[in-house]
This record gives sequence, C-alpha cells and structure tokens, in this order.
Amino acid sequence: MINITEKIVSKIPKREFNGGRVEKFINWFGKNISTPENRLIIGISALASQPFIDLYNKEVDEKTRIISCARTLGKTISGIITGVAVRAGFIHLTKKYSELGSVENRQLKNFFTPSKAPPKMTYAYKQYQNAMGMLLAVFGLIITNFAIDAPLTNFLTNHFTKKFEGGRNEKS
Repeated sequence: MINITEKIVSKIPKREFNGGRVEKFINWFGKNISTPENRLIIGISALASQPFIDLYNKEVDEKTRIISCARTLGKTISGIITGVAVRAGFIHLTKKYSELGSVENRQLKNFFTPSKAPPKMTYAYKQYQNAMGMLLAVFGLIITNFAIDAPLTNFLTNHFTKKFEGGRNEKS
C-alpha cells in the first residue's frame, strides 16, 4: 500500500511558494487567526452552503429536504456557538492563569505557567498558551457536546422545521 501511495505522490508536481503571495498569506493566517476564529470561518462557510445543498436535493422528497435543511442549520449554528465560545473561553482562561513574572496570587496566576517559562512574552509562549487552551477546550467540548450542543441542535431543528413547514403551507 505504501509503494502505491509513494508512486502517486511522486507523480504529483512539486510546488514551492518561495515567498510569494500564497506563502505570505499562509504565514499571516497562521499568526493572526486564532482557533476560535478558525472555527467561526468554517462554521460560516458551512452555514452559507450546506443548508442549500440539503434544501435543493432532488434525490429525496420535500419533507425530507426541509427536515434535513433544518437539522443542518441547527447543527451548524449550535456548533458555531459552542465551538467558538468554548475555544475562546479556555484560551482566555489559560492566558489569564499563565502569566509571566506575576507576584500577587502567584500560585493561581501561574497555574498553567510551565516551570521553564521564558521571562518575557514571546511568540512561542503565545503559541503555548493557545495550544494549552485548545487542549483544555477539547475536554470542555466533550462535555458541552452533550450538555449544550445536542439540546440546542434539537431546539433549533424543531424551530426551523416549524418555520419551513409553516412557510410551505402558506404558499400552498
């Protein structure tokens, strides 16, 4: 299996960016777009495309299309809300409790500060704070998936289904 994959990859022409606009954009994106913002971008792009795919799917009947579209809207909106909030919250929490050189409430303010932390804020330390926040957010998202996402998805799905079916009945 590996030999087949290596042969396929070896046939693909190599592309090097060498400081062009694409590489500059990728570097800028990596440095300036946080994980919550990344989740928001993914969610908005899904919100702008997926419901329409479900709503105009001619392979299924109209009722299935409506329910599928409502379900997609509910899942996407609840995913955006909880995903962005939990990620941003844990990153903020990590930054608040991983201060450098804090004197007051030293144990609490340095709860997430590693023992070999740099004396001043560096790009690598900011990346550490983001990574630690995301690690904590993964555990938080496991809990919120059942506690918030699922009930919110069901509520929104029911809400959108009633709206869409009501709109269809008025047109008939």
